[in-house]
Amino acid sequence: MKALLLEGKGKVSEMKVGNIQKPHLAKGEILVKIKATALNPVDYKTGNGGNPSWTYPHVLDLIQQH
Repeated sequence: MKALLLEGKGKVSEMKVGNIQKPHLAKGEILVKIKATALNPVDYKTGNGGNPSWTYPHVLDLIQQH
């Protein structure tokens, strides 16, 4: 599946669409089909600041694959 990948802290301007493995679902979880998606200003600010618990590349957004 395709995703918008953040390569490192402070690199929001360098995000790229890449392929990731379909997630494995745990008991009680579901996978939904995304029809539309967007990033808002909070996403950009959070992406630039990073999060100590993130590993990179980090998925900011999944992208519908037709």
